[in-house]
Amino acid sequence: MAAETDKLVAAIDMGSNSFHFCVAREVKQQIQQVYSFKQRVRLAQGIDEHGNLSEDAIERGLQCLAQFADKLSQLNVSEVRAVATFALRQAPNRAQFLTPANRLLPTPVEVVAGVEEARLIYQGVRLEQPITNNSLIIDIGGGSTEVILAGAKTPKMLHSEAMGCVSFQQIYFSEAITKRQFKKAKLRAQRQLHGIAAQYKRNGWQSTIGTSGTVKAIMNLCLGQASDASRLTDAHLKKLQQQVIDNPTKLLEQGLDEQRLKVLPGGLAILRGVFAVFDIDSMSFSRGALREGVISEMLHSKPIASVANQTINSISKLYHVDIAHADNVCRSLSMLIAHYELTPQQRNLVLWAAQLHEIGLQMNAKGFQRHGHYILSQSNLPGFTIEQQQVLAWLVLNHRKNLKSMQPLAVEIASSTQLINALVALRIACLLHLGHSNQSVDARLHVDANSFQLHIGLETLGNDLLQSELEREQDYLAAAGIKLEII
Repeated sequence: MAAETDKLVAAIDMGSNSFHFCVAREVKQQIQQVYSFKQRVRLAQGIDEHGNLSEDAIERGLQCLAQFADKLSQLNVSEVRAVATFALRQAPNRAQFLTPANRLLPTPVEVVAGVEEARLIYQGVRLEQPITNNSLIIDIGGGSTEVILAGAKTPKMLHSEAMGCVSFQQIYFSEAITKRQFKKAKLRAQRQLHGIAAQYKRNGWQSTIGTSGTVKAIMNLCLGQASDASRLTDAHLKKLQQQVIDNPTKLLEQGLDEQRLKVLPGGLAILRGVFAVFDIDSMSFSRGALREGVISEMLHSKPIASVANQTINSISKLYHVDIAHADNVCRSLSMLIAHYELTPQQRNLVLWAAQLHEIGLQMNAKGFQRHGHYILSQSNLPGFTIEQQQVLAWLVLNHRKNLKSMQPLAVEIASSTQLINALVALRIACLLHLGHSNQSVDARLHVDANSFQLHIGLETLGNDLLQSELEREQDYLAAAGIKLEII
């Protein structure tokens, strides 16, 4: 735990239903919230049949971020992280939101994968309360539900399911709120979680914890009606379900926010499905969630790059990467990009690609770059945003042979030029260690527009195989409109 600090940090959580803004500091080894603000943006309500965000939803989100940016300008905040979840990670047109959002905020928006969202939720719950034994954590958001099997120090299982209070509200309760619709929605939630429930049950847990707005609202309604209760049970949920069917507006008299009422049936049906599929007896509530997890990592946890490094090392072991060879390629790559103007994030990504460029060999040596791309694009990668994962997979796919997928990704974390420059350096670094050679290579790479100059020692060029492969590389790059000169 870090020492006391006056450092102020801010977390922006762009959920599918609400956007949250939180500023905090650490005082006497406790995180103290200085300021918080929430606005319901309902991004998930602006999603069409193709998953695209509507112009109205984008405008609502940007207006909210403009308010957050104004607040930030009035505070002496030393670090900001902005994290976006389901609605933005699944939207094909998310760039229409992210580009102006990144102009409004002092930090790029991180669109996190579902498993990374679950990991951050675990960190937030652990910040607010000690976890002394295995616990099942449930977070029902606007577009997704996260299920975490939490250990005392690390999460044991992480899962994110594409179902949330907003999406279920639209599917099942847009026209009528009936017992039949609740049954259909509950069964749908059970079906979606059935595949993971058995594995979670085999590992077992001693307590169940709910977090975030949906569970909080349901807890307040149910436990306010049963003063002798301290934990939520399915009996409470059944009673609340009947109230929602009979007279939902009466719940406003119990303090329920009108905007929350609009998505309450969807969230309640999911929670009933969760109770059923996991055989939950009772559930407590934690105030810690995603934004608290982000705050925690900024103030006194390992930096996100450390989490990503752990992920890279785990994948390397899982797919039996030749670590000595990967290290040699990384050293040569570091030498080649020494004069590149790359951010730490961009440099890390290309070096991680070098470390993992051969993971596809475990599947098949033929076209192993394609297998590596598949593994990286389909795996859960804690510590990586959606865009970082896409770039990593793209670099591995294009590190050898024909550049069939040379068209760079439309991402915010690097320009097309930066991606291509990094890729060319990666390709050359891999060639310098053909056959897993551990030869120390003296090489420098200079770039001017789409023209590269590779300065390489004469003793290295004496290697006939390497010289032949470098000449082939010139042809591969020329086909993509890139000139490589070997000096």
